[in-house]
Amino acid sequence: MGRNYKIALSITFALLLYGLYYFGIPAVLNLPQNKVVFEQIASKESGFKVSLDNPKFKSGILPEIHFSDNNIAILNDNGSKALIITNPKIKIKLLPLIFKNLCVKQFVADKLEANLVFDTDSKLKLGQYNLEDLPPLPFNIKKVSINLPNYNINLNDKIKNKKLKLDGENFIVRKYTDKKHLDLSTKAKFYSGTKTSDFDLKIDIKLPINKISEDQFVVSGYVKNLDLSDFSDYAKSLSKGEIKKLSGIVNVKTETISDVNKQIKTKIFADNFGFFKDDIKSSIYSKGRLSVESDISTINNGININSLNFKGENIYATVSGKITSLNSKLPDLDINVSVDKTRAENVITLLPDEHDLVPDIDLSILKHAGFWGDAKANLNVKGKADYPNVYGNVVITNAYMVCPIPNAKK
Repeated sequence: MGRNYKIALSITFALLLYGLYYFGIPAVLNLPQNKVVFEQIASKESGFKVSLDNPKFKSGILPEIHFSDNNIAILNDNGSKALIITNPKIKIKLLPLIFKNLCVKQFVADKLEANLVFDTDSKLKLGQYNLEDLPPLPFNIKKVSINLPNYNINLNDKIKNKKLKLDGENFIVRKYTDKKHLDLSTKAKFYSGTKTSDFDLKIDIKLPINKISEDQFVVSGYVKNLDLSDFSDYAKSLSKGEIKKLSGIVNVKTETISDVNKQIKTKIFADNFGFFKDDIKSSIYSKGRLSVESDISTINNGININSLNFKGENIYATVSGKITSLNSKLPDLDINVSVDKTRAENVITLLPDEHDLVPDIDLSILKHAGFWGDAKANLNVKGKADYPNVYGNVVITNAYMVCPIPNAKK
């Protein structure tokens, strides 16, 4: 055979294979009797009872599978819907599947509605399905792109006998690449009875976040009037009973100024904030309004704290400085702290109940013993994060304790 004949034969064979891929495989997949087979496979792999309406498959010009349907639903045993996705269109790359990697080139749907249940056994479920019991995914999610104009997440709290609802719009994942990049935005309203909270979020982050670069973060958005008490039962469940109750109305606003070093400005206001445990002395809480205003810039392998201000009921503190070597086990600190016109007892209620968090100071003993007084301080904290040097002065006047510290040296 001549060379030209071999080339023509090879091209013909390649065209036949491509024609089989592009026309033949979808024709077989789209046979009406295959719908039940797809439902059985999806149900087995996911652990849910999956219902398809009118699934259609197409092949992409490149090795991709394009899937669409009128509706995809996850059904409870009584036929009600735990989840429904309306008019989904999904494009998945085929070659990564060989290596058990999932690359979703496009996930588009008109709407997603999920019905969650927080059951009387303190388990979070999707419909009847305990989310803790689901099998692991058969693929590693490597890349995802999502465009979801509308989504509704309903939560039936059977412990409190109340309904919570999240109504969202424009949930867009422009780019997600595993361990490299996440670009996401959305808006939502959260309803709890007659209370309403608003969310607006935009994030563009290089992953992983333990390797900080100058352009690591772009974060902007807000949270308005979020009542933390609505999440008390869920915090109790997730903490295995350590946290008994949450309280506080929280408002957050953050923006990123896009210059060479990303400058992230954040304002947080919390009214009557609290993470409560069995013992009030072990709890973290603040009466009245607590505000935190920060201005932080990212640098290579660290952050500049341009300003970090804390204000509350008889609490006034400012922090500035630099934290570097964030990718190491022990970052380097060079931080200035100023405290003025502050009541010690109001600060102590905000400290964690930890024995070894701060070198030379047992915060747990301090919280349980109690300490009162007027505090002023000017400090420079410099060195490795586990045991830095502290320079400066602390002045506490009108100080007293009502309980002795156990085993204290006399």
